[in-house]
Amino acid sequence: MVNVINTAVSLVAVYVFDMGFMGIAVGTLVSEYLGLAYSLWMLWRKFPAHVRMLGSLSQWRLRISRRFFTVSGDIFVRSFLLTLVHLAMVSLGARSGDLLLAVNSLMLQLNSFFAYFLDGIAFAGEALVGKYYGAGNAPRLRLCVKRLFVWAAVLVTLFTIAYSFPQQIFSVLTDEHSVIAAAGDYRWWCAALPFAGMAAFVWDGVFIGLTRSRGMLIAVAVATGLFFALYAMLPSAMGNHRLWVAFTSYLVVRGVVQTILYKGYAQMQNREA
Repeated sequence: MVNVINTAVSLVAVYVFDMGFMGIAVGTLVSEYLGLAYSLWMLWRKFPAHVRMLGSLSQWRLRISRRFFTVSGDIFVRSFLLTLVHLAMVSLGARSGDLLLAVNSLMLQLNSFFAYFLDGIAFAGEALVGKYYGAGNAPRLRLCVKRLFVWAAVLVTLFTIAYSFPQQIFSVLTDEHSVIAAAGDYRWWCAALPFAGMAAFVWDGVFIGLTRSRGMLIAVAVATGLFFALYAMLPSAMGNHRLWVAFTSYLVVRGVVQTILYKGYAQMQNREA
């Protein structure tokens, strides 16, 4: 029936109303909705009891779907804020000239490279924390979080040591001697990046496992506001270092806010237990 309606409506739309290819789309759309309406009518007519049961089931699924879209919405806004900060790093860094723009880009690459390794720990945290949280096993959940931070601390130590020599790393990424030489002025910022971002990366995995997406959003929102506020308040005489003070503080604050929120969640869970 659907195919017959599709053909008939498409022919009328194309040849009678002269809609061209749009008429074919209209025919498909009309036929699919008419087919759906007919199927629902037949279902209600022959199986009314099953339809009433589906109604209550749909309400349950609607609640689940609402939770899903709430989490997805939080993650979407959070991702937008993360992108905004990184775009600001590029845009504001460009004001210092091509040389420092290149240095900033390479430093951000170092931060991204470190993030790939921390993401491995965060992904493990998502699965394990979700498992223990769903099972209501608070002791195992706390132990899991502690071990995640222990492994993260090991990686941070290794990357901090490596990033303390940015000129050697930059020489692998570029053959521009001026960029490599300029990296020496930002040696300690490179070394600080792994430590500054460690807590934020680990907590992201934990919070996803707990489905506490709103906490992740709050942390990024506070840190983003601080990033722009710090950059605006710090003296311009600091030059490009002003940008890295703001960005490093942004990473640290994300971790601090999430630490505070996690303690609140843990206390709430203990009271419920």
